[in-house]
Amino acid sequence: MTSPPVSSNSRGFGYSPSMHSVEKSTPSYSSGLGGAIYKSSDVRAHDCEGNEPLPCHQTDALLGEQNKNVTLPCSFKPGGNEVIHWTTGDKKNVHSYYGTMDQLQNQDKEYSGRTSLFPNEISKGNASLQIMGLKKSDENTYICYVSTNAGYMEDKMDLQVIDALFGEQNKNVILPCFFKPGGNEVIHWTTSNNKKVHSYYGTMDQLQNQDKEYSGRTSLFLNEISKGNASLHILGLKKSDENTYICYVSTNAGNMEDKMDLRVIDVQYTMEYKWDENGLLNVICSVLNASCSENISIKWYVNDQKFKEEQVTSSSYTVRSDSLKFRCTIECSIVQSSWTGTWTKKEPIIEKDDSVTCGCNFCKTANTDFYAKWHRRQETNEMTIASINNLKPNISTAYEKRIKINEKHNLNLPKLNANDNGIYICLIETEQLKTIEMTSVNITVHKGYAVSTEHTVLETASLPASRSAQEAELKALAQACHQATALTAAAYAPRHRS
Repeated sequence: MTSPPVSSNSRGFGYSPSMHSVEKSTPSYSSGLGGAIYKSSDVRAHDCEGNEPLPCHQTDALLGEQNKNVTLPCSFKPGGNEVIHWTTGDKKNVHSYYGTMDQLQNQDKEYSGRTSLFPNEISKGNASLQIMGLKKSDENTYICYVSTNAGYMEDKMDLQVIDALFGEQNKNVILPCFFKPGGNEVIHWTTSNNKKVHSYYGTMDQLQNQDKEYSGRTSLFLNEISKGNASLHILGLKKSDENTYICYVSTNAGNMEDKMDLRVIDVQYTMEYKWDENGLLNVICSVLNASCSENISIKWYVNDQKFKEEQVTSSSYTVRSDSLKFRCTIECSIVQSSWTGTWTKKEPIIEKDDSVTCGCNFCKTANTDFYAKWHRRQETNEMTIASINNLKPNISTAYEKRIKINEKHNLNLPKLNANDNGIYICLIETEQLKTIEMTSVNITVHKGYAVSTEHTVLETASLPASRSAQEAELKALAQACHQATALTAAAYAPRHRS
């Protein structure tokens, strides 16, 4: 048998080496988002133990995620003067390298601008190929041919391009799987590392061998199975649920298998506020977790009219003096999740003995989980006066004898007086909503009567907020009243109340 040409003249295509005369190293496999590959033959997709009707087969495919990048591994024993050709099973020229540089003049146009080697690693025996922006049409058998001064080698691998599904941590997700109805359905959901997620046959669920990590968390749509729907519902997603999921279905009409990658992301939303150096109030809506940052949009509404939309992870709005209510909505498209934050300026309180409240007035039921935190702001100083986690209050020492819990489980500060003046900020948070309510308390202490003779002795006015100033003015008021009494008892007639 004639040996294929070695590196000195192996520059074209059409070669078909039949033996490896270069020692081939074991390729290494990487994993992770954006460049993940998985070798499905590393684990059995299904096993054949017990009496379960499981298929017995094995594939040797690399799994790449659609629209992401993938690295096809190819390692060889270094020998100098390297010639590298990557082709496909249907004779497409994917990437070539020789003469110490890429040679892409004959590259198939489908791969143009989408492939690269690792030039600094070639002399070390690494001929791995990176393909960017994977397409479904990239599924193929890939052939890596390398020749050096020491000889040549060839390696083959199948690439399967799968859609990635994203689920939000602590939420539910549906993994889709559809088949042609045929009766006598057998359904097995497993993972690439051979965990048994859910099984169905004999017209019922069969969970006796289910992996304990999925116990009580999975279900099929039983009424839909006869119609060709084998989709799996997973409840309360955990980060550990990230995996490649395999849906195998067998019916009287045949069998099929589908694979999908599940990514679990923890999306944390928030609405915050802060005053700037000019005393202006800014409200900020943002996503704290950047794992889905490229799929975030933030929209702002006033009176249900959208006035701003940004494709960012953080957006702010400066509150105007006439602002009464507005909201932001944050959407993460890859998990089809939406979250809302609202800001409300409530009616100011100016009457003595009135009360101010903080609580989840919008909660649908008394059992709705919520968290509330209550601040009081005076000038530039702000302090937390109370909080409540569902029904468990935590009240600061200064207010523990005054703040009450009313029948709606809201925090209530009754019998307000001028010493309570300030801005009360109530932050309420549920799973899908956060709201900030600001209430201004500005109680003025009035002198109830005006005292006069032929000339006004004293007109009504507001007392200062501090206790010492109030006492001084009350003393002055008492002296004035005493003088007025000496002139005429009639001077104490009520005049007006401001």
